[in-house]
Amino acid sequence: MNKPIRILFLDDNDNDAEIIQDLLSKAKLNYESRQTINKDSYQAALEEFHPDIILSDHALPQFDSVEALAMARQRYPSIPFIVVTGTVSEEFAAGILRSGADDYILKDRLNRLPATIENVLHLRQSEQEKRDAAEKYRTIFLKSPFPNWIYDCETLHFLDVNDAAVLQYGYSREEFLKMTIRDIRPKEDLERLLAYIKTIGADSDSGQGIWRHIKKNGQAITVETTSYTIGFDNRRSRMVIAHDVTDHIEAEEKRIQSEINLKTIFENTSEGFLLMDRNGVIRAFNKKAGNYALFSKEKDVQIGQSIYDCIEEPRKEFFEGIIKKALDGENIQYDRAYDMGGGNTAWIDFSVTPVIEADEVSGICITGRNITDKKILEKKMLEQNIQEQKKIARAIITAQEKERNRLGQELHDNINQLLASIKLYLGMAKNEATLKELISYPMELTDTAMNEIRVLSSKLVTPPKNIKLKDLIQAILYDLDKNMAIKTAFMYDLDNQAISNDLKLNIYRIIQEQLNNIVKHAQAKKITISVQMQKSMIYIAVSDDGIGYDVGKKRKGIGISNMMNRVQSFNGEVEIKSTPGNGCTVEIRIPY
Repeated sequence: MNKPIRILFLDDNDNDAEIIQDLLSKAKLNYESRQTINKDSYQAALEEFHPDIILSDHALPQFDSVEALAMARQRYPSIPFIVVTGTVSEEFAAGILRSGADDYILKDRLNRLPATIENVLHLRQSEQEKRDAAEKYRTIFLKSPFPNWIYDCETLHFLDVNDAAVLQYGYSREEFLKMTIRDIRPKEDLERLLAYIKTIGADSDSGQGIWRHIKKNGQAITVETTSYTIGFDNRRSRMVIAHDVTDHIEAEEKRIQSEINLKTIFENTSEGFLLMDRNGVIRAFNKKAGNYALFSKEKDVQIGQSIYDCIEEPRKEFFEGIIKKALDGENIQYDRAYDMGGGNTAWIDFSVTPVIEADEVSGICITGRNITDKKILEKKMLEQNIQEQKKIARAIITAQEKERNRLGQELHDNINQLLASIKLYLGMAKNEATLKELISYPMELTDTAMNEIRVLSSKLVTPPKNIKLKDLIQAILYDLDKNMAIKTAFMYDLDNQAISNDLKLNIYRIIQEQLNNIVKHAQAKKITISVQMQKSMIYIAVSDDGIGYDVGKKRKGIGISNMMNRVQSFNGEVEIKSTPGNGCTVEIRIPY
C-alpha cells in the first residue's frame, strides 16, 4: 500500500479548505492533511507534521504566501509549494514562481489541483533522485582511492579531478583544470592517444588500456585506465579511472625476464634436469636430460608421461628402489656407465633429490652430469699411480735381491770360513786319543751347518746376469727329487723368447716361493710346473696333489703376498685354484 501524501493546508477559510479536501478525495488521492490558519500554527505544523506538499492561500491576516514559502524553504529546501488563491495579478503569479513556488491554482479552477499535486510531487521526486544520484556519484568520484578525472571529449581539457588524482600526479586541482589530458602524456605517446580519441564515438561506452603518464615531477608511471562516456555540464565527456600498475608491470617484466633467464640457464646448463611428481609423472626437463642415457635409446621423453616408460626394462627394479628412497626424503647419488658404441663409454653422475613443499615431498628432481672426462682422467691417474707403485715395488724387490745376495755371500764367505777354521782346529785335536771321541759329534754338527749354509747361500745369492731360467727351475726340482722324494714334472717353452733378466729372476723367485709353500704345507707327492707362451702372455702354472685349502679364508704368512707383489709389479695376474683335499694350482699370466 502506498504511503499517504501528507498535505499541509495554510488557509483561514474553513469552507475553502473543505472544498479542496472533497475535491482531492473524489480524485481518489491517498492523503492525510492538516490545516493551519496563521503563522504560529503553520510554524508548528512544519516542525511536527513533516508535510510532503504545502497548499497555501495567498492573503491571510498579518501573513501571506510569500512569507509562508520562505519559511517552508528554510525548513524543507525542496518541498513542493502550490499557491491556491483567488484572483491575482500576472505580476504576482510570475513573482511567486520566481520565488520558488512550484505552481499556483486559482480557487475558481480547482479541478486541475489533483493532477497538479501529482505532477509536482513526481517532478520533485525525480529531481531528488537525480540529486541523490549526483551526490552519490560525486562522493564516489571524489573519495575513490584511485585517481579519477573527467575530460571534455572535444577540447580534451580536464573538467574535474578527484583528490587521489591530485595526490598521485602532484598537480593541484586548479592546475589540472587548466590542462588537457595531452599534458600528462609522454610526447612519443601523443600520436597513439589522438588515434584512440578518434575511435571514441558518440555512443561509446567503456574502454580499457595501459598507458604511460607523466607526473608533475617528471616521473613516468604506467597506469591501467577504465573510461566511460558521460554527460557533464551539458558536454560530451569521458570519465577516467586510473590505476597505477608501474610496480606490477615492473615486477611482471622482472618475473618474465627471470623466467627467460632461468629457462636459458635450464636449457644451456651442462647438467640435465628432470622434474617429476610423486606419481612419477614428468613435469619438466631440459634438452640435456632428454639426451642423457638415463632413458632408453628407443623412447623419447615427453612431459606428462610416466618416467618408468622411459627406463630400460632391466633397470626398472633398481630405479624404483632409488625413487622410493627419494620419496622417503633421502638424497641419492650414483654413477652409471653407458656403452656409446665404437668402444666408447660415457659416464653420467646422477643425483636424485626430493622436492620439499610445505614440509612434504611433492616430487623429485633428477640431475645428470656428464663425468666421462673426469672418469678418464681418474683412470689415467689411477693407472699412473699403479705404475708408479709397481716401479716402487720392483725397486724394493731389486733392493731385496741385493740384500739377499749380500747375506748369501756373507754366509758363504765369512760364516762358512769361520766354521771351516773351527773344523780345522777340531781335526787337529782329533789326533789326541782322549779327545777323539769327544769332538766327533761337534765335527758332524759343523759339517751339517756348513752344508746348510751352502744350500741357503745358493738360494739367497742372485743368479748370474745371463740368467738361464730353465736351468734354475730344473735345479730346484732336482733338489726336491733328491731330498724330498717328491716327483716332479716340468714343461718349458720360452727358449726362443728374449726375456729380460729382471723378469726371469722374478719368475724364478715366484716359482721358488710357491715350491717352498708346497714343501712346508701341502704334503704333496707330485708337483707339476709349466712355463709357456700363450699369445702375448707368459703363462706359469705350479700344481700339486697335496691337501689343498680354502682360498676364501684369510691366509697366514707372507709367501703368497710376496708372489702377488712380484706378479703385479709386471702388470700380471695371479689366480689360485684350490679346495680342501684336492691339491692346489697357481696360475700366473704376465704380459709380454
